[in-house]
Amino acid sequence: MVNDCAEIVPGKSAAGFDLGASINEVKSSICSLSEWQTSSGIPLYEAIRSESGWLAYVRENGEEVLYFGNGMIELNFSAEGVLFNIFISNEYAGALWGDVKVGSPLSMAQQHYPLEYDEGDEMHYPTEESAVIGVAFYAEELPLEEAPDQLISGISVHNWSMSR
Repeated sequence: MVNDCAEIVPGKSAAGFDLGASINEVKSSICSLSEWQTSSGIPLYEAIRSESGWLAYVRENGEEVLYFGNGMIELNFSAEGVLFNIFISNEYAGALWGDVKVGSPLSMAQQHYPLEYDEGDEMHYPTEESAVIGVAFYAEELPLEEAPDQLISGISVHNWSMSR
C-alpha cells in the first residue's frame, strides 16, 4: 500500500493513502507494526527515526499516528479512526503539481500558487484566493519573503474537518 513515489494530491492523497480511510483498513495492509509506549523510556522522535518499518502511537486524546520509513510518512487518524492528515518528509520522492517535492525550493510551490506563512502552525499554506485547500509546506519558520532560499522539508496533505 505504501508508495513513496505517489503523486501528492491536495486534500485527497499521498504515499498511496487516501484521506478518509479507516485505521482498520490501513492496519490490515501492514504485515508488521511496532507500538511505541511512553513507558518505554525512549523518546518518540528516537523511536520514529530508528524504525524503518511501521510504528504506531496512540495519543492521550485517542488519536492514533502511524509512522513509516524512519518518519518519511506520518498518517494521523482521528479518535474515530479516520485518516485526516498525511505528512511526508525525508526521502519521499512523489511530487505535487508535477515538480514540487520534499527538498525543492519553497519558491517552486509559490510559482504555482501564492503562499502565506501561518506562525501558529509553522507551515506555509496556499492563500485563500488561490482556492487550493488541503496542502501545506513545512520549511523554515519564516515567511518566504524573509527567507527566499528555504527548502521544503515536509508536505502535509489534510482535511481538517475529518479530524473531529
